[in-house]
Order: sequence, then C-alpha cells, then structure tokens
Amino acid sequence: KKISNEVRLRKTLERLGPTFIKFGQLLSIRPDFVPKEYIHELEKLQDDVPAFSYEEVKETIEKSTGKKIEKIFKKFEKKPVASASIAQVHEAVLKTGERVAVKVRRPGIRGIVEKDIEIMMFIAKLLEKHVKGLRRYRPTSIVEEFAEWTKKEINFNIETENMRRFYKNFEGSRTTKIPRVYDEYCNESMVVMEFIDGIELHKIGKNKNVNLRKAVKNGFYSILEQVFVHGLF
Repeated sequence: KKISNEVRLRKTLERLGPTFIKFGQLLSIRPDFVPKEYIHELEKLQDDVPAFSYEEVKETIEKSTGKKIEKIFKKFEKKPVASASIAQVHEAVLKTGERVAVKVRRPGIRGIVEKDIEIMMFIAKLLEKHVKGLRRYRPTSIVEEFAEWTKKEINFNIETENMRRFYKNFEGSRTTKIPRVYDEYCNESMVVMEFIDGIELHKIGKNKNVNLRKAVKNGFYSILEQVFVHGLF
C-alpha cells in the first residue's frame, strides 16, 4: 500500500523526536501555512515522550530551589502523571498540606531544542532555495516563529507569569477555574501549581457526568472574555 506524502511527513516528524513533533503540532494549527490535507494528518501527532527518571527530577528541583525535596514536599509521587517533550508533571503535597502539580523541565532540553532548530532552519533555507512550489509558504518564516515560541515555552518564568495573570483575571469567575501558582517554589525550570482533576477535551463527550452543552458554552465565553476583556489568551 502506497503511503501518502502527508502520512510520510507525520511519521518522519515522529521519528525525529520531541522538537520536530512540536513543530508539526504548530503547523497543524496554521492553515495559512499548510494545506488542509497535511493539517488533518499533523493533528494526529501526539506529544507522547518517555518519562525521565525520578533522580533527574529530584536533582532539577533541588538545584533550582536550593532546598532538599523533603523540605518542600510532604509527599511526592515518583511516577509522573504526564510526560511531554519539554517537561513532565508529578503530583505532590506541600509541607503546608496543599495538593499540587509539579511541572519539571526535561534535563538538557534547551541544548536539544537549539540544535534541532538549527537543523530545521538549514532544511527550510534549502527548500526555499531549490523547491519553487514551497517558496510561497515561507519555510524560514515558519521556523523563525517556531523558534521564538519554543524558546519562550522552555523558560518557565514566562509560563508562571502568564498563569499568575490568568488567575487574577478569572478570580471569582463562574465559568473558568485557573490553578493557583505557588510562586515561592517556581523558577525557570520548575512550576508548582494547584492540582486540579479534569477530563481531556477529546474525552468529554464520552463522560455521562459532564453537561457537554454547558462545557462548550463555558469554554466559548471564557475565550471571548480572554480576547475581548483581558487581551491575554
């Protein structure tokens, strides 16, 4: 059976690893750059990356906070609840008793991302120079946008600041719950936030305990408020 170019691209990105998977995910939400048949295939990319060890998690936490992990947490689950290309998340309980989600940056990810972006830019320049049909999609511009977006994502101080602003914007909201951030434990490589149980969006329709109409309505109004009231979305 012949494999289409779209499927071949998705499989290639998956083989190339985390940075390229994230690049494919960015392309999947940019119909101004990518034809719709490619978007449909790139949407299947899953940011599913093997977890890194608890020893590395412990080392990152202790190095970035200057404290022993036992001094911060009463309980810390060694197995992550989620693992992705940039970071993984562990459930924990603070010494003060709050249940939290601890997001820890993947060791060495900055160097990996920088090298991968150099490779992407090299390929983009070649495509722009030698493949006339691709020039209108501006491959180098796409890589530049991705590089800027990813470098911000790697710095958790930016994420913490955004979460803090979101929390303030939606304090008292009836439709949107934003987790509280515990600033005293956050830094460039770690975020500690209130743990909130939830359901993934693509599974929400299968859950009989969820009022789907209300959930969609709340989400819609939340986005309108972010864009037109707060200007941060």
